Formats: sequence, C-alpha cells, structure tokens
Amino acid sequence: MRRIFSLAILMMACSALMAQPKPNSFFAGGNFSFYTGKDKSKDGGTSTVNDTYTNFSVYPKVGYFLSDKFAVGAQIGGSINVSKQPNSYNNTKSTRTGFSFEPFARYYVVNQKFGIFGEASMGFGLGTTKYTYDYLPTEKTTYQAFSLGVSPGIYYSLSDHLMLESKVGWLGFTSETDKNEDGSSDINNEFGLNLNPSSISLGFTWVF
Repeated sequence: MRRIFSLAILMMACSALMAQPKPNSFFAGGNFSFYTGKDKSKDGGTSTVNDTYTNFSVYPKVGYFLSDKFAVGAQIGGSINVSKQPNSYNNTKSTRTGFSFEPFARYYVVNQKFGIFGEASMGFGLGTTKYTYDYLPTEKTTYQAFSLGVSPGIYYSLSDHLMLESKVGWLGFTSETDKNEDGSSDINNEFGLNLNPSSISLGFTWVF
C-alpha cells in the first residue's frame, strides 16, 4: 500500500500593475514543495513498512513578459530527499541533496481573467547521495542531471495583483549520471510522462 501526501506551493511577490500577462512586466518568487509517503506490504493481518520517504525543495523563480502571450525566466534552488528501509537487513537510509538551475519559456494560450499556458524548461542539476547502514560502511555518490520537457498550466486572477496558479504533470526527457566512490558510473536515461504528486504545483503569482 502506498500513501502519499503532496503539497507544492508557488509564491511570487513584488508591486504589481495587472495580475495578467502584460508586455514588459516582471514576475519573481519561488516554488516550495513537500511530500511524504510509505510503502507497505501485508501478509495476513500483519502489515510491514518496507520504505518511507520524505522530500522537501525550495526553488526561487524570476521571469519577464516579452508580450501578453510569451514569457521567459529561470528557476534556481535545491532539494533534499530522505528514504528509509526500516525492515531491511542493514536498515538502509539514503539522503539525497541537490541543486539545480532551470531556464524556462511560457506561452499563454488564453490570457484573460482565467488563463491557460504551456511551459517548456531545460534543467541542469548536481548533488550527492549518501547511504548509511547498520553493518556496512557509509557510501557516497555524486550525480549530474539534465532534463528537457513541457508542462501545462492554468491561472486565475484573484485581484488586480494576485493570481492563483497551477502546473499539472510533465512530459519530457531526463538523464542522470551517478559517480561512485570506486570511480565507476551509472547512467540512467528516461523519456515519458510524469503525473505523480511531485509534478503538481499549486500556488500564487504576483506580477509587476
């Protein structure tokens, strides 16, 4: 059984002219997300926790409207993910910390009080993963990541300054190279659609 609680909040703030896309205007703020969950197995009346995981991330973002339909910007920030396997032989725990930079471009299909947009982004990331065990030495790997994809989004103007905004899902390509302490590397390439809770953002946008 998997139970997942996900919360992602996008907050942007500065003095505003209109809470809609407007040429030669800026937006700035950040993205905060948190989710946690458990993997369980059940045998008869006994439930066993196989894995628990928690993720936290903060990503400030700035952007500029080139027109009422097109905007560009960049997002930069970091994240931490902790995973535990309490019933494994070694009681494995992994802690992954990372930093990323992600330029993006948005096209607003509808840009009235209610709006629809598509966002294309390219991400560059790096970080470390630390594995700790009860009966084995601690291990550490470093990684470099690249991503390229698109996300659909919607917004709704709540006032002259404030918009409620959401992005749901992500379609694209990711590549990650993990370098181990012994000098070996693991390379993972993926292409597909991501609809898990970590791909959903909800929040507020303030345009100026």
